[in-house]
Amino acid sequence: MALLPILHYPDLRLHTKAKPIAEVDTRIRTLAADMAETMYAAPGIGLAATQVDEHVRLVVIDVSEDKSALLTFINPQIIEKSGQCEGEEGCLSVPGIYETVTRAETVKVRALFSVAVAAGIGEVGHRAAGEVVDDVDLVALGQEAVDQGRADEPGSAGHEC
Repeated sequence: MALLPILHYPDLRLHTKAKPIAEVDTRIRTLAADMAETMYAAPGIGLAATQVDEHVRLVVIDVSEDKSALLTFINPQIIEKSGQCEGEEGCLSVPGIYETVTRAETVKVRALFSVAVAAGIGEVGHRAAGEVVDDVDLVALGQEAVDQGRADEPGSAGHEC
């Protein structure tokens, strides 16, 4: 496994549309493992492949305190949202900037899970899933957060509702 460089705003590569993954091969499995290692080292709770200059629809998320609940989504699509909550969010591609964002409390995601062979649908009861899937869909923190953002203490951004 290897640590990957994370692109930072205003890098234009962050605006490259991610392409669907046609085949889960060794390259995709290695990329997913490297992304997880990079996310944990950053430290973060979610990372989209575009953030490491790989423009495919691949996302890793782990919101557990002990980093024991890694989720890998291939070709994620949010198909249902429920509830609403507001919380502070940060982005590994916009370090030091946090913004209060309103998101769905629970999202239902259709994706290949954990580099699996078959597609599945799962319900994710954490706002981070919506945030990172937004990253793969090129929806970033608001421009105001980048231009006027406040720098909070590292790790102070909560994602719980």
